[in-house]
Amino acid sequence: MWRILYFLVFCALLSGLFFGLGDKIMFGKSIFVKIIPFILIFIGIPFFLYMFLKTFRIKRSLLVGKIVPLSIMILGPGFGFWAKYTSENDLEKYGKQVDGKVISREWSSRRPSGWVVSAEFVYNSKKYETFSKSERRHHYEPGEKVLVRFSTRNPENNELVLK
Repeated sequence: MWRILYFLVFCALLSGLFFGLGDKIMFGKSIFVKIIPFILIFIGIPFFLYMFLKTFRIKRSLLVGKIVPLSIMILGPGFGFWAKYTSENDLEKYGKQVDGKVISREWSSRRPSGWVVSAEFVYNSKKYETFSKSERRHHYEPGEKVLVRFSTRNPENNELVLK
């Protein structure tokens, strides 16, 4: 009985991670929204995988030491590739380009270090903010015009098109 329940919850969380998260969660900018996939990848799915496999009387050291960490190492990058694929697909099908305005330019010490810019744009009388993007060639200043590509279906899915 428990084996089936753990397996069903594990499958539901796994399919929810890849197919059930809506655009508001996938492309959300709020820390509370961004944490949902993180919790699923690092806590929820590994826990129910552990509980499911434990019903087969597999050694705890094997589960905790190898199988569960391996699931995290597969889920993390797998979800990253999936998110990138769905974002690109959405931008390809429903993408539109508009002029935006640079709202910030900051130095980032992350590798590779350099300047990162973010912009805002208006669509259907509502303002949206882009994710930050590193710039290499042109030194954009706040207030300068930039091109923004976004999905008309979900404008939170957007990207700066820098020269």
